[in-house]
Amino acid sequence: MKKLTTALLTALLLLNLAACGEKESDDTPSGYDDSLISELYSEEGEYTDSENNTLSYNYHVPRIVSETAGSPINSARSCRSRRT
Repeated sequence: MKKLTTALLTALLLLNLAACGEKESDDTPSGYDDSLISELYSEEGEYTDSENNTLSYNYHVPRIVSETAGSPINSARSCRSRRT
């Protein structure tokens, strides 16, 4: 009796997994709308240390363009470290 119950439960689980794996067609385009994102600052370069190890780097800081006029979304866009 235990083997029959185990076999039925196993079959039920397999059928549930098979049903969940089916995907419906999606007509919406994939990706995102990046029309509200522009570039605030970018820098690229190389750094060589005293032991002749070279490191290539690049920075790209995004700017979010607000849809609302007068929005403070980019008011604090520069971040500076202070030494005391």
